[in-house]
Amino acid sequence: MKVGFSGFAGRAFSCLQRGGFCGIMSTLNKLTIGGNFHADEKKEEPAAEASTENIPEKIVFAYPAAGAATETFHIESLSYSKTMGDFRTHSGIDFASEQTEDVYACADGTVKEVFNDTFMGLSVCIDHGNGIESEYSSLSECFVNNGDAVTAGSVLGKSGDTASIEKAEGYHVHLEVKKNGVSVNPEEFF
Repeated sequence: MKVGFSGFAGRAFSCLQRGGFCGIMSTLNKLTIGGNFHADEKKEEPAAEASTENIPEKIVFAYPAAGAATETFHIESLSYSKTMGDFRTHSGIDFASEQTEDVYACADGTVKEVFNDTFMGLSVCIDHGNGIESEYSSLSECFVNNGDAVTAGSVLGKSGDTASIEKAEGYHVHLEVKKNGVSVNPEEFF
């Protein structure tokens, strides 16, 4: 991972990538007004206890869609967003589609959450174990539910154009991968 942020600063930076101030508020919700915060402070957080039984050391992903990658992962540099009309980071990879096409699970796991995000549209988050999660956004339809077991290649839903901050991209699926809650380059898993 190339990101130089950790702890609170890393989570805040990740939230900024996903839509700015509104996204960062959920990260800041435990801070009190008037409290002192120093960006370089490191707060130790308890490690999540998860079973590592039957979880491979290295997870290798399959591609989530048939389309070409049109926007790559870049959180250390900025690129121009046609939709937002500004320069910003991009915490995932966008895979183009002609219209609504099947979106596939990249690896075995359990559906952690199906949700509608204000900025990224209809989304599915899959927990693959060992702190690895994949999130598929901008979907037009979803065929899975919270708690469903999925295997690599399972159809999760259909690509769409529901991500309000990526409307100019047209139909696509936005894939984001997180390791212990921090966005990482999905290409590391292919």
